[in-house]
Amino acid sequence: NSILTSTTVSDGGTYYVYASGGAGCVSDTVSVNIELNTRPVVNVTSPLTSCDNSLTLSATCSDNSASLIWLKSDNSILSSTTVSDDGTYYVYASSGVGCVSDTTAVTVELNSRPIVSVADPLTSCDNSLTLSAACSDNNASLTWLKSDNSILSSTTVSDGGTYYVYASGGAGCVSDTVSVNVELNTRPVVNVTS
Repeated sequence: NSILTSTTVSDGGTYYVYASGGAGCVSDTVSVNIELNTRPVVNVTSPLTSCDNSLTLSATCSDNSASLIWLKSDNSILSSTTVSDDGTYYVYASSGVGCVSDTTAVTVELNSRPIVSVADPLTSCDNSLTLSAACSDNNASLTWLKSDNSILSSTTVSDGGTYYVYASGGAGCVSDTVSVNVELNTRPVVNVTS
């Protein structure tokens, strides 16, 4: 029963306290149990990005049993972790023993997938054809594929058949792959006897 030199303790366990009055009267000794817990730590990747115009917020916590609470920028609690607006969101964890983590900010960036449109079929009467397509993102790059999914080294083709194209946007968003049929025809030849 050694006397504590400070009332700040860093070890859990049972401690005791009594009071000494001015007339030398001493109270009964009272025990108190101290439980020291660790605050949960939240880890989140920022920015969180999506190409689908919506995103489900996610984070990890050092305490798997803790609850994650997500907040809008005005500190109101989100009713759903799926968001459809860009901006800054916040998250903190609350453990079962009442310990709360620091609040962490996360930036959400929502992008749209480019959309590729192509005339189908593409036809030519010159035994070759330059593949072409339109894209909703003028800055996106188009990748053309053969039917075996190998990338074409040139958009000028001399074989008919099915080809495929997709677009890669600047934000890393990729369109759906679109197929196009190529029909190469031979010009008719007119022979005139004179």
